[in-house]
Amino acid sequence: MKLLLRPAVLFTLLAISIAAHSAEIAKLDADSLKQYIGKGKWVVVNFWGTRCPPCIEEIPELIGFHDANADKNAMVVGVAVDFPSFGMADRKDVETFVDENLISYPILLGSGELVKSITGDTLWGIPASYVYQPDGKIAIKHVGTLTQDMLEQFISHYKPK
Repeated sequence: MKLLLRPAVLFTLLAISIAAHSAEIAKLDADSLKQYIGKGKWVVVNFWGTRCPPCIEEIPELIGFHDANADKNAMVVGVAVDFPSFGMADRKDVETFVDENLISYPILLGSGELVKSITGDTLWGIPASYVYQPDGKIAIKHVGTLTQDMLEQFISHYKPK
């Protein structure tokens, strides 16, 4: 016996699949970062782009750091921006990249303009990372690639001023 699915059923299954995936990637705004920062964990907010070679090189290190620490004291939140324009990231490009690279941490869609409105800083280059202390205060801003070891060493040796 052949199983035939009606177009309405296929459309519903596709819509459910898209909705489930889209929930993982939200647009950057002040509130979207507040759900992570200042909640008792170190948070690495990493600004990156799907076509940025150093960003692509850094992703496995960030995944390793996040996976090793998310259940403990630290996590990563990625903010995807378009590269090289720093305009709004394309949702489809980001979703494809996240799926292909098995990114396990939360991803927000952003732009250089949104980054400036939230952080007060101009985004001069990517990758760029802001490391927030568990109380929500910024510990460091870093432009360039980071490794899992660099982040773990920084967190273990950091003494607030």
